[in-house]
Amino acid sequence: MDTATQSNAAKAQAQGPFFHRDSWLFFLGFFRGMYRRLSLTALGSAAQVLLIVPAIWLVKYAFDDAIPKGRIDQLVAIGLIILLLRLANAASAVWLRNINIKVINEAIFRIRYRLIDRMYSLPRAFHTREDPRLLHARIVQDTERLTQLSNALISRIFPSAIICLALCILLAILNFWLLLAILALIPFILLANRIMGRKISQKVVRFQRAFEQFSKGMNFVLRYMDLTQAQSAREEEMKRQSAVASLLKEETGQMASIYALNAQIQEMLTGLSGILIIVLGGIAVSTDAMTLGDFIAFYLAASFLNRHATFITTSFPDVLAGNASLQTLYALSSSADHHPYQGSDPHIFREELWIRNLWFSYGDKAILKGVDLNIRRGRKIAIVGANGSGKTTLIHLILGFYRPDEGSLQLDGKAYDGLDMMVLRRSVGWVMQHPLIFNGSIRENILYGNEECDSQALAEACGVAGVDAVTDDLPQGIETEVGEDGVRLSGGEKQRIALARALIRRPGLMILDEPTNHLDQAMISDLLSRLEKLPYQPAVLLISHDNQALSLADQVYRFQEGVLHPE
Repeated sequence: MDTATQSNAAKAQAQGPFFHRDSWLFFLGFFRGMYRRLSLTALGSAAQVLLIVPAIWLVKYAFDDAIPKGRIDQLVAIGLIILLLRLANAASAVWLRNINIKVINEAIFRIRYRLIDRMYSLPRAFHTREDPRLLHARIVQDTERLTQLSNALISRIFPSAIICLALCILLAILNFWLLLAILALIPFILLANRIMGRKISQKVVRFQRAFEQFSKGMNFVLRYMDLTQAQSAREEEMKRQSAVASLLKEETGQMASIYALNAQIQEMLTGLSGILIIVLGGIAVSTDAMTLGDFIAFYLAASFLNRHATFITTSFPDVLAGNASLQTLYALSSSADHHPYQGSDPHIFREELWIRNLWFSYGDKAILKGVDLNIRRGRKIAIVGANGSGKTTLIHLILGFYRPDEGSLQLDGKAYDGLDMMVLRRSVGWVMQHPLIFNGSIRENILYGNEECDSQALAEACGVAGVDAVTDDLPQGIETEVGEDGVRLSGGEKQRIALARALIRRPGLMILDEPTNHLDQAMISDLLSRLEKLPYQPAVLLISHDNQALSLADQVYRFQEGVLHPE
């Protein structure tokens, strides 16, 4: 995690297990526009008390009047009315729960959408620093914990708190002094929650980090299965993953134990209230300070109170787990990293790109030193150099992934600072050294990001890239599924698909990064010949460590110790 993200996370943790103001405001912001529905459910929860109170008063009447006087018809009527009240209460609970579910799902969708968008808005430098497997684990698992947090707060804690307040008023009416005896337990319950809350919060964070490591390890096992088998590294990998799984087992056990201990403490304290009611209420009945009906009604109302108080106390672990996840996601979302260029001019590559006195370094290591280059439409430029000489770094600077330390880039005389990089990249076709092919059909891979392209553009791109030579021999042609990472394709076939993907936009600049890795010189020569015949005549930047590429270009440059020399 970057320094700014770590700082935000540290500040959040330092605020305690519940209230880190900024992270909670961040969270509540995703419920904007749904406060009316939340208010409706709060009022609905309060209205549920209107269904509980009559039932309790009917019980009181039954024991104080109907039973002593033997009024069977009244007892039957009381039973039917209480049944109807319970049915109405259940129906209203389901209705309110459905509203809450919709609100929560919408808020979590907004959070996930925000995080996905945030991943795209973070610069390449951030993604090269972070472990993508941990980012994946945190975003997926932590947003699910926010769902549990939202359910705990909206569906259990808030409604139960309203009902508990109303029941306390009812209990005060029935017997104020007995209620005070019960309320005397509250400081002990709060103290227990405070002590256990801190312990649970620590265990939850440790469990979450152990789970992230396990998720990361499983990702490695599945993704690099061929490498592990080919290197006969199964035993070593099993030891490594066993250590991770063992840590998760330990942290899971400790978290489960602290959850169980917390549940028992809460149950004991709330159960103590029932004992007090039986003892003190029984004394009051025996001394005629309470009627039997008052006692039964009080006990019944206290049982409802105990039930909803238990809902609140047993929801705290979900709140603590969600709070830790919330702070993690807030730190990620509020990272200070931003794209190197913030311009809005929708200019595309039309005629030429100028690179002047370009300097760039990774940390203290200088990669590019005073690079000058002019790339014009219709021209083929070759840059040759050893691995690590700065060729790929130059591509990343051209695409606006990084800002140079010194120097400038200009597109048709316009400085990069004012350009919209998303628009600029649409006019640049980049064929990577190792083409990225996802699980889907050949057509889907070619049309990725260009789904609206017409059949003519698709046919033209496939023809120039030589994809037809691949699909003609396949039973399903261009609809053939390629497997994860294009496992069913050769390196050359992947390269052709990537070429077609780049060409379908009819770019002003084509960047071919190490094409000789998968295509021989004859194929590259044929490709360049086809590119020359295209009506839009793109500029071609050929990046290679292979000297054979020299003969294919109009102008050749060589990287040596970060300096670009013309040949």
